[in-house]
Amino acid sequence: MKLYHRILLILYPVILMILSGTAVLLAAGWTKPLDIITALLGEVNARLILGSVSLLIFVMSLRLFSENFYRRGQANSTINKTPLGEVRIALSTLEGLIVRSAGKVKGVREVNPRLKITSEGLLVFANASISPDVNMPTVSDELQHVIKETLEQIAGVKTAQIKIFIDGLGIDKRSRVD
Repeated sequence: MKLYHRILLILYPVILMILSGTAVLLAAGWTKPLDIITALLGEVNARLILGSVSLLIFVMSLRLFSENFYRRGQANSTINKTPLGEVRIALSTLEGLIVRSAGKVKGVREVNPRLKITSEGLLVFANASISPDVNMPTVSDELQHVIKETLEQIAGVKTAQIKIFIDGLGIDKRSRVD
């Protein structure tokens, strides 16, 4: 998250609390805040500081507001450029591809992937549940290779890193007899 996003996430609630608290006090009949604001606006330096801070917050708000509209499609897809144009693949599609390919790895019970696009390629975080009778390093290594090969061969997406987190043990679905 960018620095100005973090600043705004902290600054907006504080500003809203101050404004709403002041409005409640003014509505209750306490005129002291109004007198303080009037006195501050009478001084040139106080007006310049208030105007500068307000302008900075306004510009940051506009930028944050515009980013919500213009970056939405790029953040949820990966782009492959071909001689005929570009191909966008939704991250949810790649997640489904990972789940399907992980089912082919013996000992893997369930995989819940999360993807992040970086400049080096796709970063894959996969939470996996495996069978208790398998070797964890072997299965996780095989899972990493299967995910990498599947994404590169089927989707044409370069993977920067694949991180596996084993978060559960359970019975392998395929070895269970009903």
